[in-house]
Amino acid sequence: MQMYGDPRRLTDAVIDRYYDLILADGTRETFGILSRANTPDNSARIPALEVPALILWGAEDRSVPVAFAERFHRDIRGSQLIVYPGVGHAPVEEIPAETIRDTRAFLAAR
Repeated sequence: MQMYGDPRRLTDAVIDRYYDLILADGTRETFGILSRANTPDNSARIPALEVPALILWGAEDRSVPVAFAERFHRDIRGSQLIVYPGVGHAPVEEIPAETIRDTRAFLAAR
């Protein structure tokens, strides 16, 4: 699975959970619907956001490059960006303790 920056974090339990989720009722149908959806590109509206935003990103994200996180950070006034080295697409799964710590700190500062 290329979603994790460090393959050692990809345990058998994680693989089994993903397998179960993929086979759950409605999952494949939902993915089919979403893949055929004609979703408009609303990215030009991002700079209009006026809410506190914490952007957590894995430096090794192979699905959505860190350049997107940097763009979000640039476009969302007052946002905070944390890029985790050695982490892939799912920081909250790969390093939950660190993401919880950073999220709590972000919320406590508000």
